[in-house]
Amino acid sequence: MSNPADLKNDEISTGAEVVLSALTDLPLLSSCEREQQELIQIRHFLNKWHKSPHTLRRYQTEITRLWLWAYDQQLLISQLSHNDLERYEAFLADPQPKSRWCSGKKYPRDSVEWRPFVSGLSITSVNHAFNAIRAMFTVWLRSGYIQRDPMANKARIGSSIHDGVDTSSSAAVESKDRWFDARMSMAIKQALAAMPDTSPSLIAKRSQYTLIIRTLTVTGARVSELVHANQSQIYEDRSGWWIKLRGKGGKLRTVPLPIDYITGVLMPWRQSHGLPLIPASDELTPLCPPRKWIEGKSGLNSRMVLEIVKGTAQLAAALMPPEAQRATALLQKASNHWFRHTFITALIDDNVPVKTILTTVGQSSEQTLRIYDHKQDNDRHVDVTRVAGKL
Repeated sequence: MSNPADLKNDEISTGAEVVLSALTDLPLLSSCEREQQELIQIRHFLNKWHKSPHTLRRYQTEITRLWLWAYDQQLLISQLSHNDLERYEAFLADPQPKSRWCSGKKYPRDSVEWRPFVSGLSITSVNHAFNAIRAMFTVWLRSGYIQRDPMANKARIGSSIHDGVDTSSSAAVESKDRWFDARMSMAIKQALAAMPDTSPSLIAKRSQYTLIIRTLTVTGARVSELVHANQSQIYEDRSGWWIKLRGKGGKLRTVPLPIDYITGVLMPWRQSHGLPLIPASDELTPLCPPRKWIEGKSGLNSRMVLEIVKGTAQLAAALMPPEAQRATALLQKASNHWFRHTFITALIDDNVPVKTILTTVGQSSEQTLRIYDHKQDNDRHVDVTRVAGKL
């Protein structure tokens, strides 16, 4: 069987706006008009998310994977049945044969080593995949492109897929644990402060890591918002310092910035690069700059930021005391979003008004905040153990 990365056809794409660049490389079952029409429908669906780059990239990945799998079954996505999607669910958890579908690590799309998957997906990632698929089928049903929704009766995948709870070291971290507690946050600060500065290259690395990690920490922003931002979006008014960010759906919002971020993080980085301490309003300096930044050079992407996050978290893990085994293990699985989760959790714990939190983090639903609220669990643990300890 051939490698899905080699199933390419340069004739797909004429006549429709190319929102999904990967679609220009997807294979066709034949050159029939039905397949061309399906690709146009996929592009129309993805175009709905063009103002939300992070969601667009995630949906692009999942729909591309589904197209390749359906192609392997000699089907179009619109021809898939409920049973087909049940088989696809099992496939996502364990893509076979692995040599054909999994690369073992990430490679650029144009690499001969590229595969649609790095490895099998966790329960959470499978759910994310089906969220994208469900959204597309909903749009197709409303537009009349399909007459039935094969996802209509599909339940959300739960932990019962493992017949219990997966406690292995490689298990995905549950959503409620994807944040830094006080000890972990302190270890991250200490790790940044302990980074060596004995050469120009090490000083540049420390400065870059500090700028990016502290920006993630004090803004609680989505990484997709930060990598598309410039330092000129930071400004001062009578209330203090702010940053203007463009969030989901292209909506603008302002986020307050603490003064020590300005004086202790932003200004030192700018001074070390020969820039005025305060960004000019028309300046294009990226908020997430590369280590060797020069004027006109573009900033980092989300994956590059993730490498910095993981590098910093590894350093922090090494600073944790021996008894903090759980926190140490969690740090080694940290990702960009953990800073946003930590930020929102801290606001909730400090009893900041809900409206203020929603406005600051770019959320519209109070219900969404519940996943960041850990006060009930903490309070319950204190109350129960206080009584149990007396028994």
